[in-house]
Amino acid sequence: MHRPSSSSLKVSFRNEHIASALRAESITAREYVMVQVTTLQAGLITAMKARGVEMDPADLREAINPANVAFVEKYREEMDELGRSQEELRKVSNAAQDAGK
Repeated sequence: MHRPSSSSLKVSFRNEHIASALRAESITAREYVMVQVTTLQAGLITAMKARGVEMDPADLREAINPANVAFVEKYREEMDELGRSQEELRKVSNAAQDAGK
């Protein structure tokens, strides 16, 4: 599996509201995207493990840092709540954009 090196990834946001929020928190667009991808990967592995899917720890270490999976497992409830909050924000944002058309 080919993985781009971190130095080859260039991420930017065209939406000024998102870019402004990231700047206010001193988070680069790349960092934001990498956290989202890592959280998604760890969440998928956690869900598979919860359903009894057998996974070789050596294979997992090649795919993702085990500490990321442990973090998602430890804070599962908070991660679920964050996901629900993000979904609500998306709905409000979409409704506001639709109203502005």
